[in-house]
Amino acid sequence: MARVAIIGGGNLGHAFAAVMSGENAVSVFTRRSFPRGDIVARTRTHAVVGRPVRVCSEPEAALRDADVVFVTVPGSLHEEALRIVAAHAPKNCLVGALPAAGLFADLATKLLDDPERVFLGREAPYNCRISRRGDVVEIYGVAPRLGVAVLSPGAQDAICGRVSVLLGLPVDPLSSVFVPLLRPVNTLLHPATLVRLLEVQKETGGFAEPPLLYAHWTHVTAQLYLDASSEVRALAQALGVRDLSEIQLVPQHYQTNDADRLAERIRSIEGLRRYIAPCCLHGDRYFLDTASRLFTEDVDISLAHVLELTRLHGTPSATLVSLASCLSPAVRRKAANFASGLAV
Repeated sequence: MARVAIIGGGNLGHAFAAVMSGENAVSVFTRRSFPRGDIVARTRTHAVVGRPVRVCSEPEAALRDADVVFVTVPGSLHEEALRIVAAHAPKNCLVGALPAAGLFADLATKLLDDPERVFLGREAPYNCRISRRGDVVEIYGVAPRLGVAVLSPGAQDAICGRVSVLLGLPVDPLSSVFVPLLRPVNTLLHPATLVRLLEVQKETGGFAEPPLLYAHWTHVTAQLYLDASSEVRALAQALGVRDLSEIQLVPQHYQTNDADRLAERIRSIEGLRRYIAPCCLHGDRYFLDTASRLFTEDVDISLAHVLELTRLHGTPSATLVSLASCLSPAVRRKAANFASGLAV
């Protein structure tokens, strides 16, 4: 039995708690605590029930005896989460994020005494959403395999094996810590969606009701997504990523290089069709809430860092720049500070 600490009580934190509590002692640290009890992770066909040993807002209580720490908070909170790990978790525990948005590896190197125990996920194991906080989380999709990178090549097999056992999913070791950051399916999907929704919002003067997030994808949106993926491919080659298949470029992931087919595929994915764009009501019209994590996680965190890496390595970036048109100068400066310390 492993002692597992989860930082974050959101969608993924609930799913992790349900899945791992059956055979492990799981503690959840969250600022928005909820009563400890059974948590049900429910798919269309079956359910998994787990009960964490503690759910608390005191980091020391949740982390003090952890063997493994999973960071499930947004990328904008990774620095705070890793500072909490440094202060309260055992010095030899494993620490990781699935997925590892932005420059999780760089932060871990700066903030932890032994960054060689850090692992970085290419994707989240579950597409999930809480339906009742502290009680039920709906699982809309499960990753068939996880890609995990580590900061210590010598520990790769042991760490990947540990993560695989805990989550009950096969894990593929990744060749580079850049892979989780560069994976365009993650990094580019929401920015491309935001660009399209902002166009519709401008054309219509707002929405009569909050729109479905992916319903407005067109040939143009899909082509933007494909072109940006090609620029990520060029950056990955410049960074020395040995196996480009690990990045899962857009044509590879969706099995098409045709913009019309890709747009139709995005609109029809069951796990995506139900998502509603975050909006704010102004008068009688709804407008996109671009401060929502749904956009800032991939725009302000991941895409900003990718852009800085293209600048540092001189790779093509015209499409990425157009996707990042909503970034503020302050965000770009922050990304530049992080990237300049990592890309050597």
